Amino acid sequence: MTDANHMSRAINHCLNHKPARFYLSGWFCCFFASFLIIDVALADDTYSNVAKQTLDDAVNLRKEGRIEDSIELLEKLKKADQDNVRIHLELAIGYLKNRQYQQAEAAVEQVFKLAPAMKDNKKLQQMISHSQQQAQMLGMPNKVPNNTANKAVNKQAVNKVSKSSPHQFKGEVTLYKGFDRQAASFSFFEISFDEEGDDFQIERKEFSGSDTAHYTSGKFKGQYRYIPSESFDLLGQPTYAIWRSQLSWFQKNSKRDKTYRLGLATFDSSFHLVQPKRLALNARYRAKWRYFQGDKVRFDQTTDINFVVPYQQLKLKLGFSQKTRDYNSEFSHYENSTTLTPYMSLSYRFSPTLMAKIGLRERRINADNELLEGEVNHYFGAMEYDFTEDLSLSLSYYYDDLTYNIVDLDFGFNSGQLKRTLTLGGRYQLSENWQIGLNAIYIDRKQNEDFGQDQLKRLETSIRFSF
Repeated sequence: MTDANHMSRAINHCLNHKPARFYLSGWFCCFFASFLIIDVALADDTYSNVAKQTLDDAVNLRKEGRIEDSIELLEKLKKADQDNVRIHLELAIGYLKNRQYQQAEAAVEQVFKLAPAMKDNKKLQQMISHSQQQAQMLGMPNKVPNNTANKAVNKQAVNKVSKSSPHQFKGEVTLYKGFDRQAASFSFFEISFDEEGDDFQIERKEFSGSDTAHYTSGKFKGQYRYIPSESFDLLGQPTYAIWRSQLSWFQKNSKRDKTYRLGLATFDSSFHLVQPKRLALNARYRAKWRYFQGDKVRFDQTTDINFVVPYQQLKLKLGFSQKTRDYNSEFSHYENSTTLTPYMSLSYRFSPTLMAKIGLRERRINADNELLEGEVNHYFGAMEYDFTEDLSLSLSYYYDDLTYNIVDLDFGFNSGQLKRTLTLGGRYQLSENWQIGLNAIYIDRKQNEDFGQDQLKRLETSIRFSF
């Protein structure tokens, strides 16, 4: 086998390798798994067995999540072999995974310089535009030192017109299988594991006492995103306007003494003004329709506005939301309400593989029935760690403290409620499109003296297909 053939196999292995999942943006999860197949006739470089072994070591370091160590090794190889296309390709992958977007672009430009015919490769062009869009959309800080050379690279990245389509579509289908054990002295409740802590309670008459159940669930989500290739000037800074809309349907079939069906339809549309590495202003509208046994029992509408300020590895979010909640009186005894919520969150990226987040929400509930008015202090903390390119672990904790404005224990209610939620989850990326997951959940919800305490223990598996 010729040296060119050896290089061909090495390049194709590099570019078709299954990537790390980036939890901050869904499309980025497996971009490199379908990266490209390059014309191998362009790669006629040779390198010694020692250099090849060192290159393989750098690739293995990246697979283990030691991205910075991998980059350091590749940079040493580059000094010894400036014209090796494979090394520059590996550097581009490493820098992009490490969120060093300018360095990633520079590595790809070096590939173009060494192999000009590769400029016609659409996948390589998309690599540059996607790295720019990722930085723009998330407002991520760049790790490159702020020297003159890097300023020039950054200016080129900001002003460059993306050759990929600004219209992006994405879909997901997820299937769940789980087991619940719930001791509910007040009511059965279906739970939400997000920063909002938006639970869905079902009437007490449907469930009572200790109960064990198994369930199957399915969720479909479709998303459209518009990211323009050109920026406009706002307050002297390049700014991008991004629009994203999402539609999803979730259905859960829970088997106890009989099968209970819960459904949730969600429409979400948001608009973002993003200044790369400076700030982002976000506005969102969300509508939720909740169903029980096929009947619509609740309709929620939420408007939300927030802004995000990044600083190095830190990101601060401040926002305000208003939610109106309408119940179907035929199926629920709850009253319609409006909730006003100022909130904030703080996230910090310790390394490319470890991120932590904390936050709080202060809800003010205004209901048709003044006895149901009050406030909820909601606190949350979360952490996510990537063990390898394919395996990640997450841990989250939510704490809710509900206090009513009017406390009347003579009627046996309105003394408030405390709820704590602990979730431990793991995900493994099987391939570009397939992912499996496992979640363990514990919830403790304390009512007043008359209603006692609810507890839920859940074990849930999932499999997801993305397209």
